[in-house]
Amino acid sequence: IITLFIFRNDGTAYSNAGPINLSDRQYIKDVVKSNKLVWSDFVKSKTTGKQAIVCAIPNLINGSTLSGIAAIVSVESMTGIIESSSVDNDTVFTILNPSGKIVYHKDSKFVDKVLGTDIKDDTGKDISEFIRGADDDYQNYVINNRGLLLKKFKMVSTGHYLVSISY
Repeated sequence: IITLFIFRNDGTAYSNAGPINLSDRQYIKDVVKSNKLVWSDFVKSKTTGKQAIVCAIPNLINGSTLSGIAAIVSVESMTGIIESSSVDNDTVFTILNPSGKIVYHKDSKFVDKVLGTDIKDDTGKDISEFIRGADDDYQNYVINNRGLLLKKFKMVSTGHYLVSISY
């Protein structure tokens, strides 16, 4: 965790960096609307300029989010752990949000691509079913003329998926 900050439902946030307007951030909109804990996708920190993931926890008053506290998690630290777990060049790891959008991949050209929309199986197999489906076994796909073996692991705390990709 890089830092913690307090936020109001209008998006005004307070931390050791001083006040900042986060009303444009989707995680602020989502936590205020849902009145539930929310994890962001990767975002660029307005104070450090570095990639981060934010966990926003609402402070509910009469069932509505009036304020909350959020933790900023360093993507740099997280990706270091993920990359070090790829012990060979035949297996890499990626992180997908619950909608199938790639939020982390070792090769940045894949970040923000969506399975089934931007990335498709060459044989016509519905790759978006990989995320929607309940099957946690290995799945075979052919992408860019390359056979891939995918396995997903749901991160219960965020709803994201850690995906093992073996070539």
